[in-house]
Amino acid sequence: VLNRGGGSLLDALTLDGPVKKFQVKKKADVSGLDTDPDGTDGSNTDMHAVRVVQAGALGTVISGTPLGGFSGIAGLADVVQGGGEASLSDLAEAIRSYSGSGLITFAGKQKFDDRTFGSAGSPVMVRVVGDVELKGNTTGYGVLYVEGGLKMKDDARWEGLIYATGDKEKFDFTDDAIAYGAVVLSTVSEDGSGRDSKGGDAGLPGGHFDVDVFDGSVSLTGEIYHEHQYDDDYNVTGVNLMTMTGCKNGGGLCWDQVMSGEDFVFVSFLNPANSRGSYRIRTSGSAPVNLSGNPQAGLSPTLVDASAMEEFWVEFDALCYLQESSPGQVQKDASNRNGSFSIQVHANDAGSPGTLLYELSVYHHYGGDFPCSGGSASDDDDDDGVELYGREMSVKFDKDARIRYSSDALAKALTLVPGFSLGSNDVVLTSRSESGVRPNRKMTDMLQRTR
Repeated sequence: VLNRGGGSLLDALTLDGPVKKFQVKKKADVSGLDTDPDGTDGSNTDMHAVRVVQAGALGTVISGTPLGGFSGIAGLADVVQGGGEASLSDLAEAIRSYSGSGLITFAGKQKFDDRTFGSAGSPVMVRVVGDVELKGNTTGYGVLYVEGGLKMKDDARWEGLIYATGDKEKFDFTDDAIAYGAVVLSTVSEDGSGRDSKGGDAGLPGGHFDVDVFDGSVSLTGEIYHEHQYDDDYNVTGVNLMTMTGCKNGGGLCWDQVMSGEDFVFVSFLNPANSRGSYRIRTSGSAPVNLSGNPQAGLSPTLVDASAMEEFWVEFDALCYLQESSPGQVQKDASNRNGSFSIQVHANDAGSPGTLLYELSVYHHYGGDFPCSGGSASDDDDDDGVELYGREMSVKFDKDARIRYSSDALAKALTLVPGFSLGSNDVVLTSRSESGVRPNRKMTDMLQRTR
């Protein structure tokens, strides 16, 4: 008998976005039956095996789901449609905001072979900007957040939460790879129509933003770097001064070039009202700084050590929070950048902001994009936010690959995610009777072997 005392947080597998292909071969399986990482029955609740957020993707997933597997709280072939009680966007933002001692970051495509991340007693937060492949005997504990595609193969194992998001629509699980906890795969973007060759709207949906970078060595009206449709070109929803290195190539924002040799400087935001989202500025060294929040709230001149900068990024929620402008208007207005949100860095002049050293301006380059007038700031095409887009994902399970919902593994991982936790009484299994909707585990295993 199952008694509900609250709502579920995450199911075993959540698919957030259009689904082109959902393929399950051989003995691969997803289960929402609560299972501890040692393979024994979990002590908390069972969840659904698969949750499909977008209604249009349900048929594809159901047609690819084997009848003799994918067991969960609703029985076999347990696939449901609709948003869960956990806000996936809030969960992703909370993951990106984590900056504790358990944080491990990577940039670019990664192949982890025979690696170990954390332990059952000390979970870690692994964030990767780029495609990820877990192979060999790679084992991880905690949160794996991937901005790109994901593949698990060989004997790769993850205990906790896996959240893969972005424009890379291929997600593969094969061999004896297994995930205990919960897995979220997302390609969703709100509003905007498909504008790229793969049918999705890269970057912020509904259009694009431009970026201009200035420094003190050129005319105040002359930029050292201009990038048209920056978010679309590099499929980003913000600017990251630390990971996008270099200048004028590959999305590099010239920070390392302009700020080389600088130490303590003043950082501030110009026109913060023309933004909304999240930001983080974190330094190490003798005077560490850790700033975060919504850029719309503003940032007055704050002294930071540029030579010890670890993180410096700003993410935007929607294009329509940004100032509509053009390169000419922004570049010719040295004092206010035509209202564009700008990051400014000034020299430290005896404890006060001095000469401008670095400036980065971001603006909605409107010219054929959906106008922002007439709707809310987050509704890029004035459709009252009713449409969802995203690249169609392809999800493949093969051989003995498995996802097992585990409240134990998930609860440990969520200790790293601010604002999220897994309560022991959200859904409490008060009887181990198999006479209700919960399928018999032994029978489930037998059905899997016959596929």
